[in-house]
Amino acid sequence: MTSNGKKIVTLINEFHELPEYALYRSLTGFSISIYIFDNNYIQLKRQIEFLVNNPESGYLMDVRNRDLLEKSLSEVIRLLHNFVAAAMSLVDHTRNIYDKLYNGTGKFPDYQDRINKEFVNDPLVQFVHCLRQYCQHYRAPDISIQTSWNKNDGRSKKTIDLLKDDLKVFSSWNANASKYLNLIEKRVDVDELVGTYRKKVLGFHVWFNSRQKEIHKTEFDLLRKKEEELLTMQLNHFLDSALSNKEKSREGEVDIFYGIFSSRDYKELSEMSMNSPKRSARAIELLQERFHVSEDIKRKIKDWYDKQS
Repeated sequence: MTSNGKKIVTLINEFHELPEYALYRSLTGFSISIYIFDNNYIQLKRQIEFLVNNPESGYLMDVRNRDLLEKSLSEVIRLLHNFVAAAMSLVDHTRNIYDKLYNGTGKFPDYQDRINKEFVNDPLVQFVHCLRQYCQHYRAPDISIQTSWNKNDGRSKKTIDLLKDDLKVFSSWNANASKYLNLIEKRVDVDELVGTYRKKVLGFHVWFNSRQKEIHKTEFDLLRKKEEELLTMQLNHFLDSALSNKEKSREGEVDIFYGIFSSRDYKELSEMSMNSPKRSARAIELLQERFHVSEDIKRKIKDWYDKQS
């Protein structure tokens, strides 16, 4: 291994041992909980949309296909179960992050007030949270597909509903969840329920993430500076290695820009001719979106692309 290679390995190890990196990993790892929650919503929404809005589901309304309709509604129940379970997982993971990083430190004083306002005191939110207990610890809820007509335009509307009478049998609704149940007449529109809850949750996490960036600005700035130092050294090393060969370089773009470009970046570059000045110019632009690129590195990138023609 060359001396530059050893320096890069040393810098990588130092980077991964930074407390700021551990913090970053902790916070970005939390994003998987949001991903799971939101994709469970998307799958549930897609199934509901098929049943209530897609003309191709019309055959399910035929009495001869009653068993197929029940199967489709069972799929809604399965996806609803996944949604409310992921909702509570996200609640728990958010609380764990707060307790680990901020509780008792005074760094995040507005967190609990926001939680109380957005979640603890909201009847719809508490209904969803208790619905998780219902689904996981009591039984699968009864649902039905309901068709109603608008008296003004005569148009029909289908909804997938939870039945109030079925829900009321459950005895573990908390006070706010009971308030929500008392406000509805006979049915809970599942699509409306999960859509409202999702919007509230994602809105909270946009705020939560922005507050974390404010709180940890110093740490993140330091980490970004260290990352730029590492990526610049790595890029320079790969370029020097590629340009040292008199013949056409055996290293490709993936080798040169390893750890920097995304699949989308590589795809965009691949749509341009390798010997086109636009390709090298775009590669430099993509780099500059991430960190400062010296004139020396820009020159080496242009030289490398010229060498490929």
